[in-house]
Amino acid sequence: MAVSGGATTAYVVQVHDWQLVATPTTRLRTECATVDHALIELAKGERCVVAGSDMAALRDRLRRAGVLS
Repeated sequence: MAVSGGATTAYVVQVHDWQLVATPTTRLRTECATVDHALIELAKGERCVVAGSDMAALRDRLRRAGVLS
């Protein structure tokens, strides 16, 4: 997807068996969840899309909750 100025490296994330599974993709920044929203979705067992720039913060928060990344 090549949208001038709006596309970003992102990851489709889900927690499975207490381990973070992250699949790289490209999405519009506006389609990416915030870290807080991602944590809510992941706690429900759902998948969501997170911007690559937010992955370090997401991994840190998940690690503190006992999820391996």
